[in-house]
Amino acid sequence: NRNAIQDMIRTAVASAPPGESVGILFLDLDNFKKVNDHYGHVFGDRLIQDVSAAVRDCLEKGDVLARLGGDEFIVLSQGATAASLETVAQRILERLRTPFSLGLVEVYTGCSIGIALFPEHGDSLESLIRAADTAMYVAKDGGKRTYRVFSPEMNRRVAEFMWLDTNLRRGLDEGQLTLHYQPKLSLATGTVYGVEALVRWNSPERGQIMPSEFIRYAEESGLIGPLGRWVMQTAAAQAAQWSARGMPLRVAINVSARQLVDTAVVRHFSEALQCANLDPCLIDLELTESCLIEDEAAAIDLITQFRKLGAQVHLDDFGTGYSSLSQLGRIPLDMIKLDRSFVRSINADRKAQALVRSMVAVAQALQLQVVAEGIETEAEELFMKGLGVEYVQGFLYGQPMAAAEFERWMLDRQKVRLIA
Repeated sequence: NRNAIQDMIRTAVASAPPGESVGILFLDLDNFKKVNDHYGHVFGDRLIQDVSAAVRDCLEKGDVLARLGGDEFIVLSQGATAASLETVAQRILERLRTPFSLGLVEVYTGCSIGIALFPEHGDSLESLIRAADTAMYVAKDGGKRTYRVFSPEMNRRVAEFMWLDTNLRRGLDEGQLTLHYQPKLSLATGTVYGVEALVRWNSPERGQIMPSEFIRYAEESGLIGPLGRWVMQTAAAQAAQWSARGMPLRVAINVSARQLVDTAVVRHFSEALQCANLDPCLIDLELTESCLIEDEAAAIDLITQFRKLGAQVHLDDFGTGYSSLSQLGRIPLDMIKLDRSFVRSINADRKAQALVRSMVAVAQALQLQVVAEGIETEAEELFMKGLGVEYVQGFLYGQPMAAAEFERWMLDRQKVRLIA
């Protein structure tokens, strides 16, 4: 148990001969909470016992396995090296790829492993466990079902995580987040069809923070739920305001796979529309391909519900994920967005041109509209026009703008079109 293994680590560290290392592996089961919630605690306890036996079979002679609590384990290995600990970690990961049979149920559970060595990574029980725990967190953050050996750089990553944990929550509560809007235009007519809403965080300490710096953290920490609801509510209120002023623009919001795990997401969307009195619905959803891959049946059900509420559903970053063509034919989508990485390459790369032609042809065959994002030059625009792409978005037309700035941009654009 926790006390026994801590006493053993403390003793091993104190009595280690000069030049000899003491190693520990910190294991955290992936998705154990879901198993516990779905099948119950008796089932979860049985799984813990079976996992313990499987892990023990992977250890070297003399290694000690203990359960710290919940779904966390620790392995003590005296006289270890980084290489030997990595070998053990790899054996454990390979073993846990095989499902556990509990009665008539088969359960898959992997784990994330952090590795730390005395004296390189810590000179006491507390510092050694903290280093291994930190490495485990980095392994989990790197995609789970893997291991990491501690390095000092990891402390900075954890410090950043803690800063985000405190300040993003405060930012949500104190109204530090805003939406910026990037226009989408009809390629045939040049009229503004709608906008994509992009979240920005105006931190009092760091200034404006882009979503790439905090969205992944929000997904890992569970903050993506309240953040996503805020985006829905803010975008719906803005769309209603513009519609009342004679600008009925469609506003697209990004929804991650983590948000779709919450079965209440459709209700939250409906409540946002009702609260803003937005009828008809002018909010569209942009999903990534990962949303379709994890649970196709659930994705189809949710998309169907969103579309019944009047939303269009767009597949974002098309071409960068792993969805199959047959899957695209089954998913009730309205539009695909060509990823900017393909658009950026078409001027100099014939392969990129061929890929874009193929993707547009697939979309047209499936009767899906296409928007090309990341358009920055007139040559790129002309290429898309030649393929029959319906909509474009990019810096050639306008960058993401705060609502007031976007309204001025629209007014200036209307004046230019009137003069022309």
